[in-house]
Amino acid sequence: MEKGEWTKHSGWPAAAENWNKILAWIVRRRLSPAAATRASFPREITNIFRDLYPLLRYTSLPK
Repeated sequence: MEKGEWTKHSGWPAAAENWNKILAWIVRRRLSPAAATRASFPREITNIFRDLYPLLRYTSLPK
């Protein structure tokens, strides 16, 4: 891998020492425009936030 090259991983790092190597982690969830009109939309967004908040807390928030 060359400097500046992106690597796509299908899941979270499995080993604890791999977390220290992370320089960036991009998470994308594609939602259609119609998804915002569904009654389940707030629940979906809540679930996404709940899944990703530990990563945000670990990588970006002061201790």
